[in-house]
Amino acid sequence: MDDRRRNPRVTVWSPLTLQGPEGSVPATLRNLSLAGVSCITEQPFEEMTKMQVDLELPSVVDGKTSRNTVSIEAAVVRCEATPTSGPRRKYDVALFFPDLSDANREALENFLESRAVPMS
Repeated sequence: MDDRRRNPRVTVWSPLTLQGPEGSVPATLRNLSLAGVSCITEQPFEEMTKMQVDLELPSVVDGKTSRNTVSIEAAVVRCEATPTSGPRRKYDVALFFPDLSDANREALENFLESRAVPMS
């Protein structure tokens, strides 16, 4: 099967927050690219639901590490229940970034470039 993605993804296991129609939802980031994110959450979302993704991206400047919070508008493009081994169902959610601001694009590019080898 061909991978049609134009933007390389990097694996990043990190907490993030989704700001959806029902309020704030915690999630776990799985991977990230300039096109969007894949994350795990305990709440399902309908496809094409618009929301805000709040990411905390670490950055290193002059040897000092800081965290930069980036808020990006996104749309749900996939939401699938995962096989559950615990009492709560979890969902694999893919979100697309339809329109990155220049500042957000730069922050994501810098973070992605600083990470390990992209997933294949």
